[in-house]
Amino acid sequence: MFEDINSYIRGVTIASILVSVMMTIIPKGTIRTVIGLAAGVLMVITLLTPLMKLQHLNIADIIEVGDSRTQVIHEEFSEKQDKLLKQLIENKTSAYILTKAQALGVNCQVTVICNEQHIPTSVTIIGSSKPAPHTVQQLAQMITSDCGITAENQTMQWTLTNE
Repeated sequence: MFEDINSYIRGVTIASILVSVMMTIIPKGTIRTVIGLAAGVLMVITLLTPLMKLQHLNIADIIEVGDSRTQVIHEEFSEKQDKLLKQLIENKTSAYILTKAQALGVNCQVTVICNEQHIPTSVTIIGSSKPAPHTVQQLAQMITSDCGITAENQTMQWTLTNE
């Protein structure tokens, strides 16, 4: 790679020196104009030679590789974004239920689980002491009506019972 670059720079430098020397030696006139044109063509050829060596590369292949990498990056980003959105909905729903539980006098921890479409599907409530039955029923009804989590998908565990 470095050898190719070195060779390219050497070729451009030699061509530039030759053109400069020729243009200095040749007297003004028609011949100088013709040689100037030929020297310009020589410089263009010298500068474009590396591109001519790259003919065997297919531009479509280069673009396809870039497109496939872009697709992979997009998919990774979408997966991360999807996961973050699911976590956000779970956390916000848990916080909402916790706020409602605390308003009813229930001291607990709340964990909400969402499905693939980010819809809350289950909740687990763990508290230290069991509240009155009507409070538990009120909390369960609120979770069903406000969050759409059915009673079958609500788990309430109490470490101490008041019986």
